[in-house]
Amino acid sequence: MGPKRKRDEPETITYGSEVPWLQSLVHMKDPRRFEDFYGDKIGRDPALAAFTNEEVLAEASKALYLLHHHLDNGGEILRHLGFDSRTNEDAALVKQLGARRSQWQGVILNKFFLLHVKELVRKWHVANAWREFSSLSAEERQQVWMVAYDEDPKRMATSMFKPVIGILDIFNTFNHDLDLEVDKTRMKAVRIMLRNKYMYGCEITWENRVRSEKKDTCFNAWVAYAGIPDFASTLVAVADMPITSKLLSVQLGSESKKSKVVPEM
Repeated sequence: MGPKRKRDEPETITYGSEVPWLQSLVHMKDPRRFEDFYGDKIGRDPALAAFTNEEVLAEASKALYLLHHHLDNGGEILRHLGFDSRTNEDAALVKQLGARRSQWQGVILNKFFLLHVKELVRKWHVANAWREFSSLSAEERQQVWMVAYDEDPKRMATSMFKPVIGILDIFNTFNHDLDLEVDKTRMKAVRIMLRNKYMYGCEITWENRVRSEKKDTCFNAWVAYAGIPDFASTLVAVADMPITSKLLSVQLGSESKKSKVVPEM
């Protein structure tokens, strides 16, 4: 008999294309380029009437940030979610987006990457006392990062994106026993995307925070991720993201209500 499934692990995968509060974002390429949208702008699903704009935005913004590392053009994000960014309430939400982005960026770059890269470099020096880490080639240096990541990709991805990873169905993302080929293909794409984000984060942190002290340069490089062709090509679409939420319903047409967190069995 196989291991019991935890009660909070999803039985099926729900993709972004099926989530009512992400419908107007499923064709997005980059939040800063809303000309990439096509079709009618879709307002909030009526099933979400019990939730405030702030609650809907809190979940949708996690998906946007996980993909693109920024929440620029806050007014446009609200408009495409079906809000009226001209109201006082939604003007306040735009400000909240900026604050949320700064907070998430600080946690990811300062509390994860900076500490993580410093520790990897320290351990490398212990094992290679006769060499300088800065003498490594780019390929050798990246191998140091990736060996650490590949020891436990699920744990590393969860730690890396701790502020926003709750929006991603992390269980199925790293579930290698899926039945459908389409699910296997999509989950592999998400894993590749996360792996590349980790490698990129380690590289810019080493170059701009450990080897030198260029904090702003590091932050700007992180925000620019989605505009770098080699990395942009690995981004999955919102429609293909496996989505989970403990706050909002992820099922079209289902009755939305605030859900309790089910403890692990």
